Amino acid sequence: MESSIRGASVLGMVGAGGIGEELWKNLSFLRYDKVSFIIVILLGFIFLTDSLSWFFRKKDNLIKITTSEGYKKSKFISNIIGFGILILLVFSLNVLYEDTNKISTPVFFERLLTFFKKFRYLDFSYSIKALVALWQSFLVAFFATVFAAPTAIIISYFANSITSNKIVAFFVKIFINFIRTFPPVIVAILFFSGFGPGLISGFFALYLYTTGVITKVYVDVLESVEVDYGLYGKSLGLKNFYIYLKLWLPSTYTNFVSIFLYRFESNMKNSSVLGMVGAGGIGQLLMNHIAFRNWEKVWVLLIFLIITIILIENLSEYIRNKINK
Repeated sequence: MESSIRGASVLGMVGAGGIGEELWKNLSFLRYDKVSFIIVILLGFIFLTDSLSWFFRKKDNLIKITTSEGYKKSKFISNIIGFGILILLVFSLNVLYEDTNKISTPVFFERLLTFFKKFRYLDFSYSIKALVALWQSFLVAFFATVFAAPTAIIISYFANSITSNKIVAFFVKIFINFIRTFPPVIVAILFFSGFGPGLISGFFALYLYTTGVITKVYVDVLESVEVDYGLYGKSLGLKNFYIYLKLWLPSTYTNFVSIFLYRFESNMKNSSVLGMVGAGGIGQLLMNHIAFRNWEKVWVLLIFLIITIILIENLSEYIRNKINK
């Protein structure tokens, strides 16, 4: 749910409506005052969603129910909230329906047929440029993930209450949630002011976001380990950080590799999206050809991108299965 909200804001940048479309429109006309205001609204909404998500995941631990009367009240409140969300969803679906301009059924099928006819005119002479751009996106995703992984390992030491002071861990978690709240596209736009549009802005955007996500997930893994390696290490006279490196990390190694591989898969998709706002790679070619309605080239780019993502996902799944055996 949290990720989908971030994704929905990105989709608007390629014409799918919503706050992303307003953001892209004002960015195109260099209205940075409005761009900044939209980013603040978006970040506030994402932070609120993250907070609600965290509350519902942890509510059983936060709210202790010891009586049957308390359980009934909790159930009643949950039903009221669920009913309210259902009404909101029905209203939202009505808004989406109004936005489609109520296309008639014959027109819908006519457009669908036109959509499939486009496949007959694919321009595979564009393959070399597509592969070069795809390689650029791959490198951005790969290096952003590779550099984020060791950074996340170090930050995770301070962000979990097992290996670090609880007060320190609390503030580090707030910081991690803050950088994780920024969608990579928004971060890339912020980096444009310093580095300009291009691959380097895309790299830093993915690096920051990936560091936040890997740290968040890995801290959850560390805090769910039942064995107290800290007590064992201290009995041997080892320092906290050494215990973390030599006992905690090896015991959760397979989990960390799985998190790393999953983020690399996601970053490959994210790097292609980043290109759509000027961060280079295959996404930038996609955006250029979409703007000029060169659909025969757009489909070639998409075919190469889809094949690459499928290959990476299958390779990632194979490696995860191997290390978990």
